[in-house]
Amino acid sequence: MKNLLFGLLIMLVAGLHLNAQSHSEFFESVDKFLKSYVVEGKVDYDAIANNTEQLTALSKQIANFDLSESSFNEQLAFYLNAYNVLVIQNVVDNSPLASPLDLKGFFDELTFEVAGERLTLNQIENEIIRPRFKDPRIHFALVCGANGCPPITDTAFTANNVDEMLASLTSMAINDPGFVKVDHSSGAIYASEIFKWYIVDFGNSAEGVVGFINSYSKDELGGYALDYYSYDWQLNTK
Repeated sequence: MKNLLFGLLIMLVAGLHLNAQSHSEFFESVDKFLKSYVVEGKVDYDAIANNTEQLTALSKQIANFDLSESSFNEQLAFYLNAYNVLVIQNVVDNSPLASPLDLKGFFDELTFEVAGERLTLNQIENEIIRPRFKDPRIHFALVCGANGCPPITDTAFTANNVDEMLASLTSMAINDPGFVKVDHSSGAIYASEIFKWYIVDFGNSAEGVVGFINSYSKDELGGYALDYYSYDWQLNTK
């Protein structure tokens, strides 16, 4: 009996080790992929289309990723990476596209295998990431394939860096005059429509949006009026 229990323990430890090793390989593969094809916040879709080996391998890793032993931060990092990689896959698989909106169902009909579930991009974002992690900073990490999104990072999210990266990417977006446009003379903020579409994540009010922006802005914007500029849906291609 003791031998049986010892054998089961060895198998469990070995399984956990293999799972951890597999997870590490996934995050390393994402990082290598992004560093190969992301340049200054833009994606080189043509180069990926000419050599899809890395993308195909990542798609398989996303499909088979085992979340059962993952920490909260590792799960968040996985889903952020998965979303961004699968957006890229959707563009490459359906090229040429001038915009993700050119493809019917880009976000809400086409599905992908994600950690054993069949999901659309909208389901990853709105049924998993937003309700499970409840962190408005994710809106500056998820990149939908359009110029209106914050620039895509060339660094993979991991359990160890995800909180720091979310803070950094949020600060970069808020202080980017092309993303949050501030008119100090009139006391007005012209924000991305991301804040409008997901206003519930920012206090569900204009005051909440301004407060969130002000908490990351290098300038004092308290009391500024809020408006939104039109989203740029053109493809974020290099």
